[in-house]
Amino acid sequence: MMELLGAFPIGDYIPSLAWIDKVRGLDRKMEEVSKTFVEFLERVVQEHVDEGEKKEASGFVDMLLRIQREKTNGFELDRSDIRLIILDIFLGGTTTTFTAVDWAMTLLTTVLVVVMLSVMVFFFTFLVINGQSLS
Repeated sequence: MMELLGAFPIGDYIPSLAWIDKVRGLDRKMEEVSKTFVEFLERVVQEHVDEGEKKEASGFVDMLLRIQREKTNGFELDRSDIRLIILDIFLGGTTTTFTAVDWAMTLLTTVLVVVMLSVMVFFFTFLVINGQSLS
C-alpha cells in the first residue's frame, strides 16, 4: 500500500497517457488493494453485526450499525457507507502516525547533518590554529 501512496498516477493528470499506468501495473495493484480493503472492512462490519445480536453496542462500528438500523437521523447508511467511514478513520490515524514518524526522521537527519558539520568545522579550525595540515 505504501508503494501506491508514493506512485504518480499519470492517467489522473494526463488522461491520454492513462495507458502508461496499465503498463506499469498501477491499475491492477490499486484494484488488488481496494479489493483487500473492502474484504477486510466487510469482515469487520459482519463481526459486529454477528456480535450485536449477542451483546450491547459499545464501539464505533456498533454505533454506525445502530444508526443504520434505526434510520432516525434523516439519512440512511448502507454497508458501503459504513465501510468507507471506517476506512476514513483508519487512514486518518495511519496518515497522522506516518506524518509524525516522517517528521521525526527528517528532524533527526537534519540534526545529524548539523552535528557532522559542526565537528568538521571544529576539526578544521583546530588544525588551522595549530598550523597543521591534513596530509
